[in-house]
Amino acid sequence: MTLEEVIPTAREAIVLVEQLLKRGRLTTVQEIVFRQSWTGKTYLDMAIDYDYDLGYIKDVGSKLWRSLSQALGEKVTKSNLHKVLKRTLQEQEISNSKQHFNQQIGILKAMAFSPDAKFLASANNDHIVKVWHLGTGKCVQTLEGHNACVWSVAFHPIDQILATASEDNTIKLWNLETGSCVQTLKV
Repeated sequence: MTLEEVIPTAREAIVLVEQLLKRGRLTTVQEIVFRQSWTGKTYLDMAIDYDYDLGYIKDVGSKLWRSLSQALGEKVTKSNLHKVLKRTLQEQEISNSKQHFNQQIGILKAMAFSPDAKFLASANNDHIVKVWHLGTGKCVQTLEGHNACVWSVAFHPIDQILATASEDNTIKLWNLETGSCVQTLKV
């Protein structure tokens, strides 16, 4: 799944909103307004379905969108709610992936860039090789199979193959599309 395909559920969106507003859970009426807005209901539908005054529902919605607008630094309305929160979740995912990438790269033993410069293979002390998408910072492949520290990694110039060499006296060839080891050479 790519980041462009991220479509948050109403529950995920509510969790995000509660994190953004930093004041705990939404009130019952705020959650009703949010959930119903998320599914495209009108304020009139909400007032009828939940037996609230239409003016009260509009007021709760207005205050909720204003609070979200302040938290995000951009105007949030009932009509752009999906777009703004989807983009916010995508930005958080990219940020979290880049943080994870930076933490994992911290103790490098070996690294190599793919011939197209879109990917980076890295190895550290944990006997595991990771392949990272440089545009997002997201780990796209975790290659496990060596029994000792991996000291060298190299991309094949044309094929989707990565070679790794380890202190366990093996060289492994990995299929990058599947993440499986296709050959182990003893040295």
